[in-house]
Amino acid sequence: MMLPFMLMSPGLIWRSQLLWFIICPLFIMAFSIKNLWVRAFLLWIAAWQIVIFFAQFSKQGVNPGPGFEILMAVMAGAVLYKFISEGTVPDATWAKFIRAAVIIQILIAIPQYFGHNLFLQFISLFMPATEKLPGHLVGTLGNRNYLAAFIAFSVPFFIGWRTFKVGKWTVNPALILIFLFLGFCLSPGTLAAILGMGFLMSYRLPFWKRMISLSLATKICVAYAAAYILTTGYHLNEFQALPGQLSQFLTTW
Repeated sequence: MMLPFMLMSPGLIWRSQLLWFIICPLFIMAFSIKNLWVRAFLLWIAAWQIVIFFAQFSKQGVNPGPGFEILMAVMAGAVLYKFISEGTVPDATWAKFIRAAVIIQILIAIPQYFGHNLFLQFISLFMPATEKLPGHLVGTLGNRNYLAAFIAFSVPFFIGWRTFKVGKWTVNPALILIFLFLGFCLSPGTLAAILGMGFLMSYRLPFWKRMISLSLATKICVAYAAAYILTTGYHLNEFQALPGQLSQFLTTW
């Protein structure tokens, strides 16, 4: 099985071996997971990374990006998924654990908005640590995109949790606070979080109501992205370059 990897990039066998030792565990993990959708997703990631690495090994100047880090993160997620989905711990226990983790992350992140990073101060007791982007809400994850994505993934565990009735309406304070918190994250990952929450909260609705919900989530994302770019100035050059890139694309075709 290792032979094709050794022949992928002549003269760079050590790189091919490294690729093998990273890709192979992901294949093994994928085939050990019972859920066919998750298995197909993992195999697709592995195949795509092989293509990227092959291009980088065989052609100078091709940047594979953070491919190794992506594979390691995906494998860690696959191990965690298998442990939870096929383990003996009840789902209700995991739900409580995830809700508690989200609440702790939010409580740690709120002082960071005001310039007080309690987690950094704690880490500094054991090793040198500096804050490169003060004022960003990162919790203990070190990146506001990671924090926004983590909260987005946890939304299903807050649906129906600690709700109360106001007339005919069901109010979910946890979800309201999560939306408000994500608004202060000022993170591109928040866009994915809003879209993901829109999908998760509407997937049981009829088709037309689901489309309305997703279109509303998309409009919120557009408004948020505009406010984010105008407020911070981040990614402004990329958006300014879009008309020229679109014109070039249409001309090519």
